Amino acid sequence: MAFTNIPNSIQQIKFYLLIDKKGPPHTGLYGPMQSMACLGLLGMVFCILITGLILMGAGYNAGLTGWIYAILKPVENLLGGLATVRYIHRVLTWGFVLFIVVHVYMAFWYDAVLKEGTLSSMVSGYMFEKGDH
Repeated sequence: MAFTNIPNSIQQIKFYLLIDKKGPPHTGLYGPMQSMACLGLLGMVFCILITGLILMGAGYNAGLTGWIYAILKPVENLLGGLATVRYIHRVLTWGFVLFIVVHVYMAFWYDAVLKEGTLSSMVSGYMFEKGDH
């Protein structure tokens, strides 16, 4: 897996923190930080879905919502009650906001520094290709 390549991960972190000007080599579709971010994002989506269903079921306990809440009640108890579930849900929400901000920063940074036209192609539909001059 890409995120198990520790030297490549360290090189990519140094690049994005402006410590090193050379980006890491891409050996696959995603870099090591992208692989970790995708895995973390999937985990956050799963957790915010479960906590959101618990919070919704605590307020609306009829029909399908009540049935789902009855299934997830042990998870609520395991987490320590509704206050803790609400806190986890709020922290995950801010995690999504932080992820979006960092994602946009890294996309702009990658496009501005390496000048590969990745972000520009998303906006315009055309990809700039470097030529030999």
